[in-house]
Amino acid sequence: MSENKLHTLFILSDNERGVLARVTALFSARGYQIQNITAGEINEAQHLSCIAITTEGTAETIAQIKAQVEKIVAVRSVVNLTEAQGAVQRELMIVRVRRDAPKHDALVDTLNELDARQIAADEESTSFELTGDTRAINQYIARLNALGAVEIARSGIVGMAPVKLH
Repeated sequence: MSENKLHTLFILSDNERGVLARVTALFSARGYQIQNITAGEINEAQHLSCIAITTEGTAETIAQIKAQVEKIVAVRSVVNLTEAQGAVQRELMIVRVRRDAPKHDALVDTLNELDARQIAADEESTSFELTGDTRAINQYIARLNALGAVEIARSGIVGMAPVKLH
């Protein structure tokens, strides 16, 4: 039997009311844990949305989830991005550093080393954005927390399947 690990499922669906609710209800009803979820319209003309759900399970469990999600009428396809050759997965992180933070200069230097991009500034704080895979984002957070970063927000995983799905 395979071991539990995180998998990200990319779900292409019709952009219609209730699809996200039906997908999350399926997870809830069967006791599957959603680690993170992102959703959004990707093609207005074709009325398509994508949902990226990260969940934990064995290969067998993930195959079962995939098969169950594919049965939802509005779902067009499901790809396990974790297993798909050539798939891309990223997260966005926003960090706000207060100007009066005890280690302000060290935080800003670290953010510059990480190739963060400044996105906003005012007299009280400066905000930066970083992108990377989940492992990199977790490492960035650990480094910044060690320096006392004041506020951190992250998006959750977004991804793209290796082939055109629509």
